[in-house]
Amino acid sequence: MNHPTSLWKANISNQTALWQRMGCEALSIKGEGWLQSLSWPYKLWPESGKTALTIRDLVEAQPHLHARTRVPFWSQNEVTLPWQQQMPPVSSEQILMYQGLQDQPQTPRQQNPKGIRLNSVQTPSQLYAWWQICEQAFAYEIDIQVIQHLARQADLLLLLAEKDNEAVGTAILFTTGQVAGLHQLGVAQAAQGQGVARAMMHQLLAIAGECRAQWMTLQASSKGLGLYEQLGFSRQGVVRNYSPKNTELA
Repeated sequence: MNHPTSLWKANISNQTALWQRMGCEALSIKGEGWLQSLSWPYKLWPESGKTALTIRDLVEAQPHLHARTRVPFWSQNEVTLPWQQQMPPVSSEQILMYQGLQDQPQTPRQQNPKGIRLNSVQTPSQLYAWWQICEQAFAYEIDIQVIQHLARQADLLLLLAEKDNEAVGTAILFTTGQVAGLHQLGVAQAAQGQGVARAMMHQLLAIAGECRAQWMTLQASSKGLGLYEQLGFSRQGVVRNYSPKNTELA
């Protein structure tokens, strides 16, 4: 799987598969199949990844959406489609990125000059630290019960970064097919600006290779975009998230 369109779809599929693991319900909206988060991350997305509906259609069909609901619309190669220009203001936006793991240098995980260690979350105290840091790093509320549920998934890695026995970072690594999707990479405020995210990324790439994935995918915010590009990740599209509650119907 090395065709750009296939990799783009694989990135989206990995992301939506993780949302499903977090808990969702199936809906039929104007004849289309949709999935809706039961709590955080408060997503409402088309089951096929494609839709002919607009935000206005969704508001009319689902008037009682949660105030924090966000609807993602994906565009390959960061193109803004004509109908998207008529959308309400974007709530948030991330760049879809990927990198081939087969070209990564085989660096032993233990070689880490920053002294950062990535460990799977195993204990309640580790899970609580993960939850606190991730909320702090992303500046939004996270349902801790969702994190508890993810920690029990055998094919998903909930990872806590530690330095000098202090928790300093979070990450989720979720493998689907040949893709290892990276999610919720966050650094505690007190540890930011110290190269923690870069040190974590080197280990995450090694772990993904150990999981026999061929590609790593992620969705980068503007804050993390520079680091990912420095590490060799390529852009492949954009996901724009819209809030139906910000849509005014005439």
